[in-house]
Formats: sequence, structure tokens, C-alpha cells
Amino acid sequence: TEIYTLSLHDALPICPRCHRAFAGRRRICNRCREVEQEALKRSNEVYEYAMALRAQYEADKQRGVG
Repeated sequence: TEIYTLSLHDALPICPRCHRAFAGRRRICNRCREVEQEALKRSNEVYEYAMALRAQYEADKQRGVG
């Protein structure tokens, strides 16, 4: 049986969000990054929808509708 020793340089980084080991030099793993990007996309869509409703409200208000 052979015994191997590992240094800190051999260890894979651990994602702070899901606590899984991952390869690469990023701060979070690919899975968590994808979840983060999807959440950001959804929040941007909600923001854009709210801004469109606000613009419609302002236009209706100027025309005296409603």
C-alpha cells in the first residue's frame, strides 16, 4: 500500500455556497454561478416589467386616463 500526502496546493477549492469541491480559479462553482445568473436574469425581467408599467401609468396620467 502506498501512502500519499497532500499539500494545500493539491486541494480543490470549496464553494462557499454549496460546500462542494470544484476545479478552477473562480470564487464559486459553476452550478452556483448558473443559479446566481438565473436569479439575476429573473430580477432584471421583473424590474423591466415594473418600469414598463410605470411608463404606461405615467403616459395614462398625462392623457387623463384612469
